[in-house]
Amino acid sequence: MTDITREQVQAWSQGKPADWAMESFALARDHAYGLLPQPGEDGVYRLDARYVEVATRDVRLQLGKAGVRLGTVLNKALGTP
Repeated sequence: MTDITREQVQAWSQGKPADWAMESFALARDHAYGLLPQPGEDGVYRLDARYVEVATRDVRLQLGKAGVRLGTVLNKALGTP
């Protein structure tokens, strides 16, 4: 993710760290674990291209949100707008 819009910054800056943690938990539950295929007989998960595509998109989005949120926390702590 390279272009974060002002609207995204405004939306992602809302809430508190506990809210952000619950958002991440829900994403992990529904996507990272919820979309896992069944393991093979050897207990190994074989991830198909679609799973990897969704996971990559989710990770990029979450990293973008984390950067915005870290900036928000630091700005508040340092008293800057």
